[in-house]
Amino acid sequence: MYNFLNDPQFVQHRLDGDCHLFRDIQHPLPTWSDVIENLNVSIDNNWLVKHLNNHGFVTHNAELIPSVGDLLKYISTLDPNVPSSAHCYFSLTKFANTFGRHNDTSDVFFWQFIGKTEWTVESKNGTIIHILEPNDLLFVPRGMWHNTKPLTARAGISFGLDY
Repeated sequence: MYNFLNDPQFVQHRLDGDCHLFRDIQHPLPTWSDVIENLNVSIDNNWLVKHLNNHGFVTHNAELIPSVGDLLKYISTLDPNVPSSAHCYFSLTKFANTFGRHNDTSDVFFWQFIGKTEWTVESKNGTIIHILEPNDLLFVPRGMWHNTKPLTARAGISFGLDY
């Protein structure tokens, strides 16, 4: 079904503790309807939903979105002894706030599936700017500083290997 995690460049980047961009992973894309339904389910069940200024949101149960659960299972095979998670980040405007410059305690795979997002990653090879478009997947190892900026209304999933 999938094979992109076996890409030799990715394997080397992961061993080196560096980021890696996969272009067009060929996975079925969720829709805005899927995102809104995930938001509704989260609110209906009183699950955590973060609201960021200027119409940005984060839900913490994105594995319920069709096609996301399968991708989470595949990414989890990298380290099956570590808990994994899937969060949906979406912005209704390009002006939505994000978490700003930060790093994570998880290895993060961010899958863009609607719109465009600019990622500034402080890589081992210097600062790199990636423009993510639908079906792009960016790997950012834990501890690596990064920042995101919506360039359009957008939606994506952050998969975490939660060490």
